[in-house]
Amino acid sequence: MLQQRAFSFFGTSFTLYVFERAGDELPLHQHSFEHGSVVASGRVLVFDGAGTELPIAAPHALVFTAQKRHGIRALSDGAAVLNVMPSVTP
Repeated sequence: MLQQRAFSFFGTSFTLYVFERAGDELPLHQHSFEHGSVVASGRVLVFDGAGTELPIAAPHALVFTAQKRHGIRALSDGAAVLNVMPSVTP
């Protein structure tokens, strides 16, 4: 199961994703804005749905450009990823 906790301050939004088990996944998606992600613990696989897969271990920071499709799958139990993005209104 994927647990999600969100908060924001000073015009920046943060979402902490905690993957309970290896194999848990944040599905493929994209945004209209650039954002950063920090693999805070464990190991994850970042994928783009077009065949690119990048295994990453903590600590590691990534930047996802606007409109770039991406998803994240846990490779270890308890992996955690912190997304950092501009606060946006729907």
